[in-house]
Amino acid sequence: MKLFTRWSVIAALMVTLVAPAHAVEKRGTAAAKFLTLDSSARMAGLASSASSFTDLGAFSALINQAAMVFIPGKGAVGVSYSKYFAEMTLFSGAVVWNLGDNGAIGFG
Repeated sequence: MKLFTRWSVIAALMVTLVAPAHAVEKRGTAAAKFLTLDSSARMAGLASSASSFTDLGAFSALINQAAMVFIPGKGAVGVSYSKYFAEMTLFSGAVVWNLGDNGAIGFG
């Protein structure tokens, strides 16, 4: 009887320790949906498939970093403000400096 009780306690502990880890499998899938919103109207209009475009201006720092070298002149600045429903707004900005033959550097 003592052996059965011991194994019952061990089995109960194993079930209680494994169950919470399985219960939180989809954590974070419903929160922070603003992280998936597009940063520019052009990007949203193309259903987030603008990664192949090279004429995105300063927003290439946010969308396609390889396109930053195609920015003409010294660089570019981009600012976007989008107002969504339920008092939710998205403000994004990007700055890109063209370094000539050395590439480009950008922050967004």
